Amino acid sequence: MAALRGSDPAAIRTVGGFSDKSIADTASNVEALQKMQSENTARLVAVTAAGVPEGIVLRDMIVTRLLVELAPQDK
Repeated sequence: MAALRGSDPAAIRTVGGFSDKSIADTASNVEALQKMQSENTARLVAVTAAGVPEGIVLRDMIVTRLLVELAPQDK
């Protein structure tokens, strides 16, 4: 409970599903994938220049979008 009250922010890292790995919201898909690979994670928190969380970047979503762009269009 100390993590929730703010007296021990490091304790929140032990909560299941929490991620403290982040990337700038201006980063490219390639940068995000490279960081995910080096950090051994499938998701990153997108943060603004001020460090404010803005969203979640998911590896599966990036890969899906890239594959859709590469796939030939049915005509």
